[in-house]
Amino acid sequence: MDCPAGACSFTAEANRYGLDVVACDIAYDYTADDLERKGLQEVAHAIEQMEPAAKQYDWGYFGTIDGLRLHRLQALRECSAHRREEAHRYVPAVLPSRRP
Repeated sequence: MDCPAGACSFTAEANRYGLDVVACDIAYDYTADDLERKGLQEVAHAIEQMEPAAKQYDWGYFGTIDGLRLHRLQALRECSAHRREEAHRYVPAVLPSRRP
């Protein structure tokens, strides 16, 4: 189980490798199309907020801020496509909260 999974590609990739993964997240109350649109907006917003401080990041993995953007967009596309194909693997859920 991937929880909270959000609009990430872990479930799609894990299933592609033969694992039996189910994702849950409150975000799955949105349709796949709506969540993808929301994800596109969030990626754009995150990159916009990071740009002023981009020189302070270690870009060893992503290469550049644009590399990060492309990575996030690819993960969003993979998640959205897999969710359309195998909707039963994406369960809208809210975990119980602990109260003192």
